[in-house]
Amino acid sequence: LVEVEARWRTFNTDTLNIPPFQPKFIVNHYKSFIGKDFQTVIQAAPFIFFPIMTIYDSSPLPRA
Repeated sequence: LVEVEARWRTFNTDTLNIPPFQPKFIVNHYKSFIGKDFQTVIQAAPFIFFPIMTIYDSSPLPRA
């Protein structure tokens, strides 16, 4: 959880033209996103979570 918050903190929102966000809020309230928060998470998630995914998780092929 600390690593995820750190990744949110270092993410540059200018690259996706989204407003700045509070990483602690994102981590603490991940179950109750609405509107702009949800949109921000969806746009940034690939950049935040891809480095911590395993090879199995990031495979584009369906699991057998």
